[in-house]
Amino acid sequence: MLNLLLPGGERRSTDFPASTTIDDLAAARADLGTVEFHPSHERAAAIELRLALRYGLAHPEGVVVDYLALADFRQILAVLRDNPQNGFTDDAVESIPATDVMQYLVPGWHDGGITVAEPVVDSTIAQLQELWRGVEAALQETPASEDLIHHWVALGGVLPEPV
Repeated sequence: MLNLLLPGGERRSTDFPASTTIDDLAAARADLGTVEFHPSHERAAAIELRLALRYGLAHPEGVVVDYLALADFRQILAVLRDNPQNGFTDDAVESIPATDVMQYLVPGWHDGGITVAEPVVDSTIAQLQELWRGVEAALQETPASEDLIHHWVALGGVLPEPV
């Protein structure tokens, strides 16, 4: 699956298989302007833009990034969004201390009114920490592309802080 991130936070996606990568498209010299992207009900999170500026390709309307570049972050979101009562927002993920993640998954957990088996708590926190390490590694090992930064700004996009 490919994601098109647009200035203003809109996200669009394709029906391409999840195994389709940016490298495949670059090797095939694909004209991304001819690819049909469908509107998504989800908005792009700042972390996704940060990843796209490292691992994406310029598109006439924004930046295209493949699912693999976003996979760890999307898995974190899937776990945290599992309970719609937690008040979680996609951009809040960076500010959630690992020790407080259970409060987002099970509102009332810190108040002692809800009991969760310790192995479940430990396993959940360990899984999210491992995924988060993958996101941090992806952000640290490759710097943002100056060309994509300039492209994004030229389209009227606002850069996340940090980039």
